[in-house]
Amino acid sequence: MIIQIYNLKKTIQYDLDIQNRLTILKGDSSSGKSILTRMIDVHTTDKSIIIDSDIPVRHLTYSSLELNPDLNPETVYILDEYDGIDTKLASKYINNRNYQFILITRYEVNSLINYSTDDIYELYKSGKIIKNRKLYSNIGTNRNIILDEINKFITE
Repeated sequence: MIIQIYNLKKTIQYDLDIQNRLTILKGDSSSGKSILTRMIDVHTTDKSIIIDSDIPVRHLTYSSLELNPDLNPETVYILDEYDGIDTKLASKYINNRNYQFILITRYEVNSLINYSTDDIYELYKSGKIIKNRKLYSNIGTNRNIILDEINKFITE
C-alpha cells in the first residue's frame, strides 16, 4: 500500500510504501519524522494537507491510547518517537494482528514488539519527496558469507 502525504504546493511530500501490518520507520534528526506526524494531525483542519491512502491514517499518542483504547482495525496508526513503547498497553495493540501500525523512531526497537527485519525501513529524501526503503537486506541461505566484510548481522 502506498500512502502519500503532501501539501498543495508540494514543497514537502511523503511517499511511503507500507508492506506489512507493522512498519518501523527510522530516521536521524531532521529526516522529517515529526513533520510527517504534524501533517497528519492538521490535515482535517488544514485543507492544504492531502493524505492519499486506501485506508485512513491517524497519528496516535500514548496518552490518547490510554484514554481511548478502542482502535479501528480499518485504520493505519502512526506512533512517533515511541520511547514509551515498553508499556504493556502499547505493545498489546502493536502485537495484535488486527491493527496496522507505523512506528517512527530514531532509536532501536525493544523486544516487547514482535517484528521482523523486513518491517524496518529508513526515511530518505529524493529531491522534495521523502520515501522509505528497507534498512536491512536479507542474506539468502544459499550464499557464502564472508564474516570479515559484515559489520552488523541480525538474525530472526
